[in-house]
Amino acid sequence: MNTLLNIKAFLVVARTGSFSAAARELTVAPSVVTKRITRLEEQMGAQLFIRSTRALTLTPAGERLLPSLQRLVGELE
Repeated sequence: MNTLLNIKAFLVVARTGSFSAAARELTVAPSVVTKRITRLEEQMGAQLFIRSTRALTLTPAGERLLPSLQRLVGELE
C-alpha cells in the first residue's frame, strides 16, 4: 500500500510540477511528498525528477514510467 501512495505522489507531482502543490492536493506536508518520491526512486533504482531551485522536471526515466503508472493507478481505482 505504501508503494501505491508513493506512485500517487509521483503522479500528482508530475501533473502539478511542484512538491508543494502536490502536498496541498494530497493534504499532507511537503516533506511527506518528498519522502514518498525518494522511496519510489529507491524502489525504481532511478531518479525520477530533476530538482532545482527554479524548476522541477521529469528525468527520462520519469517520463518513461509516467504513462504506465497512470494506467496502473487508473486500473486499480
